[in-house]
Amino acid sequence: MWKNRSKLLFATPLLIALLVWSQMGLYAAHKTLGWDIRFNIIDLCNHLLLKLGFGSISPVLNLLVAYTAVVTLWLVAKQAYAARQALRKVQERTHHPLTAMLQARFPEDKHSLIVIAAKQPFALTLGLFRPRIVLSSGLLELLDPSEIEAVYYHERSHRRHRDPLKTFVLLVVSKVMWYVPILDWCSRHYKIAREIIADHEAMTVMGTPASLGSALLKLLKKQDRPQAVDFAYVSFADTSINYRIHHIIDPESAASPQLPVMLAVISLPVVLVLSGVFFLSLL
Repeated sequence: MWKNRSKLLFATPLLIALLVWSQMGLYAAHKTLGWDIRFNIIDLCNHLLLKLGFGSISPVLNLLVAYTAVVTLWLVAKQAYAARQALRKVQERTHHPLTAMLQARFPEDKHSLIVIAAKQPFALTLGLFRPRIVLSSGLLELLDPSEIEAVYYHERSHRRHRDPLKTFVLLVVSKVMWYVPILDWCSRHYKIAREIIADHEAMTVMGTPASLGSALLKLLKKQDRPQAVDFAYVSFADTSINYRIHHIIDPESAASPQLPVMLAVISLPVVLVLSGVFFLSLL
């Protein structure tokens, strides 16, 4: 159930974004390269408005296309820089003895499992194309062996499914297309779904929810307010705590975030009108 929900939460905003971006790309190609594209929604709308006696909306469309391109490139460049800085800090603070010990315990992640020297207990998976599991020395001191194992299997799920990359893609979509409010909701609740899926996979491997639940509770007691960071990552105890605790207690529960009908009602006309404007402006 949660796997299907996560697929839907990822595919829906991605399809909306691809629809709008493709129309913007065709519109930009028509304006800059002179391509004769008769089925671009933006230019079709522009042409229709001119026939109805309204002024050209080309300046507004040009601004929207330029804004989308600039913000998208800015977010990607910012993420690339932040990820590089984060990796550098991880390498500088690597606790080599503890890393070697943990890699020997979990050899399948020998090249992507790192322990860093830090008193604050935390566990996260970071990196877009080569995600790494990062645990702190404070976490290893706080948890017992079975709890550490449960946390590792949780983060291994994030690494295998490349969750940092997927959450970053949805973040970019929701930031760039802020005028489609359902995208932000999908982005936030996709993270909830992925955390619950990672919990489920960890409990399946462990055979019991006890170790995972106790690890989560220990971290909640120890953690301060999480600091804002610029790079894409998924953290063991940052997201959707109420849903996760409910799922750990009752794995068969169907409790889940409810679809915001009002956001969907607002978003659909926005997408349709925007697509129609781009399509008509090419005629």
